[in-house]
Amino acid sequence: MKTKSKKLKVKNKKLNRQASKKRRSDKAKIKRLTRRVATLKQELEEEKSKNRLAFGGKKLKYHSYCSSIITLVLILYNETSMSLRDVESVIRVFIAHLQMESNCPDHSTIDYWVKKAGMKAIKPFCEEEPCVLIYDESISFNGKRLFLVLAVPTSISSKQKPLCFEDCHLVYLGAKKSWSAEVIQKELDPIVAKLDVRYILSDQGSNLIKAAELLNIPQVFDITHMVAGTLKNLYKNEERYEKFIKWAGVLRKDLACGAFSHLAPPKVRHQCRFHHLSEYLNWVDRVMEEQQNITQNAKGAARKLLKIKDHASFIEDLRTLSPVIKETLFVGRSEGITRASIAKLSKQLNTLNGDLPSQFGEKIHQYLVEMRRKMNDDIPFCCSAIIESVFGKYKSMMSSHPQKMCTNHMLTIPLFFVKKSQISKLVSEFPEARVVEVKDSCAVEQAMKICKNAA
Repeated sequence: MKTKSKKLKVKNKKLNRQASKKRRSDKAKIKRLTRRVATLKQELEEEKSKNRLAFGGKKLKYHSYCSSIITLVLILYNETSMSLRDVESVIRVFIAHLQMESNCPDHSTIDYWVKKAGMKAIKPFCEEEPCVLIYDESISFNGKRLFLVLAVPTSISSKQKPLCFEDCHLVYLGAKKSWSAEVIQKELDPIVAKLDVRYILSDQGSNLIKAAELLNIPQVFDITHMVAGTLKNLYKNEERYEKFIKWAGVLRKDLACGAFSHLAPPKVRHQCRFHHLSEYLNWVDRVMEEQQNITQNAKGAARKLLKIKDHASFIEDLRTLSPVIKETLFVGRSEGITRASIAKLSKQLNTLNGDLPSQFGEKIHQYLVEMRRKMNDDIPFCCSAIIESVFGKYKSMMSSHPQKMCTNHMLTIPLFFVKKSQISKLVSEFPEARVVEVKDSCAVEQAMKICKNAA
């Protein structure tokens, strides 16, 4: 009995020693693993910190934000139709998702960055190669008109594509109550003296024509305005056109509500009516497709849609003119006025049948020939629609603040012509700009003076 008890005691001691050894081994292993986990966490945080720094970069001098955040903000605002508050919301989500160690800029801060970038984007244009000047004035904003001058190097014409913002260089921007020919000459004389200007491209505004004469530079008239002006001269007193427009105007009011409201005529401003005649043709086609449905189901005012057959003669003119106008504008915008483009368009213009369409073809062909004879050479650019695009984009951005369009908010416009790859360079120049300069109501004029002196 004693022998058995001794054996059990020996066995228990052995098991206790093994358990104690196992506990010590497990504790040592836990310590090693704990130290390893702590090391890995530290390495992970260091790597995250490096990645954040690599993406965001260091904070810009005199600023609370890194250069990449500012660059991204400017690209978003310039390349999209987002408002300042929309950009703020996107950046907030962006910073939270990437766990960046940065606060989100306020919309007022973003507005300040946009103006500062616009000021830095105003730089002298001193290309040695020949260029074309495109100028125009906007409609009146709060008693003032914007006047914009763009320079386009003639080498851009090799692209055979319509002009875009990045092809143009801003050489002048200003706002005054009126822009007489003498005022335009005074502002552009020092600019023109330093450039090899081949010709000026604009519409046929009397002050713009006289200004080109005073500057002693040949002038080419915009093909878009020429097409619209020719249509207006031919059709403005035409009885068929007047009846069609009045009928469409009545329908627009009558079909504002109801089952056939989707067939209401397009709303086109009186000033732009001849620029957008093809919109009426698209509407006519939609109405014609639903003639059977209208006949069976239409009641009241919707029954007036059936009177579309009464305007068959004018609609036939629209069908004849629309494809020719489209081709004329496309060729003019992409190829300019050259021997090849004139020959190409002559074939299209000669296909026009009918009294007024034929006259339209003759006048446009005459315009093409006269412009080329006037320059005695090919004309690389004959469309100034890029200017209208600038005014339209700026007006859209400032739609909620129309009374501020002719203040320092004009600094938004120079940013339109900056390539995305060059925005980071503008951001690097931010520390040089002072807050007082950007907030000044005459900031654009001051930047233009500095630009002239630098040139």
